[in-house]
Amino acid sequence: MKCEKCQKEIESSDIFTIDGEQQVCYDCAQILVIKSKQTNKEIEIVDANYEEYLMCAWCDALYPKSELRREVNLGYICEWCVEGIHSHGEKLVIEY
Repeated sequence: MKCEKCQKEIESSDIFTIDGEQQVCYDCAQILVIKSKQTNKEIEIVDANYEEYLMCAWCDALYPKSELRREVNLGYICEWCVEGIHSHGEKLVIEY
């Protein structure tokens, strides 16, 4: 299978669906999310297993929603960023 954006050959298990239409690789999905963030347009990203992916509000990397934490002021952030923010002495309010 090929990415609809960059035409790179990808395993079908590594393809992401954007807004139910475009089928793209991880790199292209991340670019589309960054562009959508700049224009304040929300897009839906799911993987081959229909798991929703979101961008970490701190580092702009894509992660499965299940691996992100929701911080009250920042939004969804990854575990790496949570640890980094804590290591600098900052406090986070995580929703559970």
